[in-house]
Amino acid sequence: LVLRYVGVPLYRRLRQAVAQAVPSTRMVLGSRTNSWGSLAKQYGGLGLFRQHGTFAEFLVDIVPVLFISLWVNRATVMSNFQELLHCQLFEVEQAGPDGESVTVFEQRYMTEPDLVCYEGTHAAIALSAAVGILVWVLAACLGIGLLCFRSIER
Repeated sequence: LVLRYVGVPLYRRLRQAVAQAVPSTRMVLGSRTNSWGSLAKQYGGLGLFRQHGTFAEFLVDIVPVLFISLWVNRATVMSNFQELLHCQLFEVEQAGPDGESVTVFEQRYMTEPDLVCYEGTHAAIALSAAVGILVWVLAACLGIGLLCFRSIER
């Protein structure tokens, strides 16, 4: 009820104000020239996706949404990958050459202090973290950003 008596008239007034302020507003999509009205019909609702578009058009429309979701989750994912690489120096007593105990400093994995960093099991963990950082944080964000800037140029 509120939408009917407030939302629709407000939308119509806003649309008229935009039409009066910029009477010759046109956007070029491909080789056709469309007015704002036909764009509103084509995109409908929230204006994010075409209503009756093809799958290829959907992939083009979803690029900004993917970019925003990657950007929002970037810090969380990066900190999780960095936790996999978190090592700290520990004092470890080892037997020396003449049988005496010698204090040695070793880097140990903070989540599992029994693992020596970058050796054995932790080497596989560190490799997966490095691949994850490269793929998720760098390649995905740069790729989506490149697609956004390319779509702006068109």
